[in-house]
Amino acid sequence: LRIMAGVDKEFEGEARPMPGINVGYLPQEPQLDDEKNVR
Repeated sequence: LRIMAGVDKEFEGEARPMPGINVGYLPQEPQLDDEKNVR
């Protein structure tokens, strides 16, 4: 799914969704800013 969503780009081979298909990806671990806190 990460490849189909365009998140992982370094792989061998070819992966394309069929025409008219939209791919979404929501990671379980969000990318957090190390400069911010939870206050």
